[in-house]
Amino acid sequence: MAKKPKNTRPDSDDIDREYELVRNEIAEGRGRGGQFYTLQNGKNVLRIFKDTHTGKVFHLQKSHWVAWKGKEQGVTCPGRSDCPICALYDVLGDDEKKRAIPRKQFLVNALLVNDDNKHVLVNLSKTLAEEIDENILSTVKGVFDAKVGRNLTISKTGKGFQTKYSVSVSSKPTKVELPESYDLAAFTRPAPPIEELQKIADEIADRHGVDTEKPKAKKAGKKKTKRHSEEEEDEDNN
Repeated sequence: MAKKPKNTRPDSDDIDREYELVRNEIAEGRGRGGQFYTLQNGKNVLRIFKDTHTGKVFHLQKSHWVAWKGKEQGVTCPGRSDCPICALYDVLGDDEKKRAIPRKQFLVNALLVNDDNKHVLVNLSKTLAEEIDENILSTVKGVFDAKVGRNLTISKTGKGFQTKYSVSVSSKPTKVELPESYDLAAFTRPAPPIEELQKIADEIADRHGVDTEKPKAKKAGKKKTKRHSEEEEDEDNN
């Protein structure tokens, strides 16, 4: 009888090792390399440009901020239809629903204009990405172009849930020499296996005294409630 193939699905430790490998390569400037830049309080002048691997500027990432592996950290959400943590939304109290709402962030390639156009990776909050899209891209053409693009000044104040941003665009286009873009998808942490996410969801439910039998993963394609959409977390994870 032929032997059954081994289960090759990665466990959470495999995912951790892969993610730390990427992070180490970033720190040492090797491999998929590059450097993450955290937006600082005050003015941050950036020249954002497209990921040539996909032709897109913004790479969406969704994660839950939870206690996992002995510390508070972001855990990538596999999508609401499959995620046990998202399924807790309907049973947690109002003060704890944020645990069940994945934070949306958008990873971008950017040059730090005030640091010799250093090439970095920047995570933008949902609110900030929307402001760039609605208030700047809708009125200024070619913002991300190498020849006729514009610098963006992102002003940041506060921290945590009190973080606030404002964005302005330079009045004149400037030509820059763009480096090869990073493949943004390579810097996205894989979602843990569903079994691991279920353990995290069970721990959250136990801490808040809710019945873990009640939450059920939503069926694929089911439309989110208006309330859930309005409350989606947009705090930056920096």
